[in-house]
Amino acid sequence: MPPSVTPPFPDDEHNPYAPPRSDLRPDLEPYPAELRPMEFSINDVLSRSWEIYKDRMGICIGVVIGVQAMSVVAQMGVQAAQAVAPMARNPEAVAAVFGILGPIALMVFQFWLSVGQGIVLLNVGLGRDADFGDVFRGGPYLFRIVVASLLFGLVLVLLILLASIPGAILLATQGRNSPAGLITLGLGLTASVVVAVILSLRFTQYFYMIIDRDCGIIESLRLSYELTRGKAGLIFVIYLLTSVINLGGLLACGIGLVFTLPFGMLMMAVTFLALTGQATADPYAKGEPMADLEPL
Repeated sequence: MPPSVTPPFPDDEHNPYAPPRSDLRPDLEPYPAELRPMEFSINDVLSRSWEIYKDRMGICIGVVIGVQAMSVVAQMGVQAAQAVAPMARNPEAVAAVFGILGPIALMVFQFWLSVGQGIVLLNVGLGRDADFGDVFRGGPYLFRIVVASLLFGLVLVLLILLASIPGAILLATQGRNSPAGLITLGLGLTASVVVAVILSLRFTQYFYMIIDRDCGIIESLRLSYELTRGKAGLIFVIYLLTSVINLGGLLACGIGLVFTLPFGMLMMAVTFLALTGQATADPYAKGEPMADLEPL
């Protein structure tokens, strides 16, 4: 069962990511007392992730590839059920059930697996014991993560729709080929996409906030937004780097993804640990936190 009281972030004077003991930045009042944005670099995340990955490659690959495999099998099962629906005694009713409930059940199942995967990778990043069975322990967080994800997606969709209204009005009143309408619509959509990307980067950490901090739905989004203040560019580069790494794995006949995909997922977990000032695992000490070492 998740703890009823959110534990504070670690306060270790030897931890390079630990929060300062004194309030050096009084302008950050919106943060809880235990939460302060940490200073770190791309090299910190990349090098720490690599050292951890080398030491615990087996569990990382096993979990990420295993989750991907189960997700694919579940998707194939839903597609197979939809394909045989016409052969049922009441094909229209059966097809409607599988057509509506099938994708919903698949989405929930995939969310459940992703939560379990996040639990494992977070434990690996922290130097804790982790095994494949942890993949199936995401139940306590599933509802909050699903709702937070849907709420986040709804905000982005509404943002794009609102930005397209002025251009749509001009096109409706002046004609579909109106230059002013087309330009206004294009500028509105471009601006909304830019804002949506920035918001996406600011809200990226709600997933781990729920898993690691046991936050509520709105609280996870709010804390992620506050935690990533001034870090959106850095997070963007880290995520872009994981995409480049996975592209390299894809170009290696796709086989390289077996190694690059788990590494990229681990980098995301380590990014959260860096943002929250938590000590990552020390692979040289076999699981002991790297609280007394300098950044790699």
